Amino acid sequence: MNSRMLLGLVLVGVVGLACADHHEGQPASVCALEENSKRALIGCVQTHLNAETSQKLSTVKDQLHCEDVYCVFVRICDMNNGTLEHPSNEFFSDAEKTDMRTSVLTCRDNLQRQASEAAKTS
Repeated sequence: MNSRMLLGLVLVGVVGLACADHHEGQPASVCALEENSKRALIGCVQTHLNAETSQKLSTVKDQLHCEDVYCVFVRICDMNNGTLEHPSNEFFSDAEKTDMRTSVLTCRDNLQRQASEAAKTS
């Protein structure tokens, strides 16, 4: 894959991250992202979670009969018409949800910054 194509994919993903909204206009929802953007964000989030939240996510993955964490997020989004909040209350404690929110925000900011830097260098 050439550098222009890679840059284009990164920019599309970041625009999706920056503009995503869902369910009555809440900004930056993981549920509203396109698949590639969602996968990139979830991959990043997994590297930023604390051990307890990572373990719980693995447990939920098994409960939902998912092969990967991407499937967990998709299934939870589908359970409540595009929002993670209400169904996630069934699976995660407040502390675990806070850890996930913090990780999502950190990763979204990091991905946006990377795309911005990549755009400047091309």
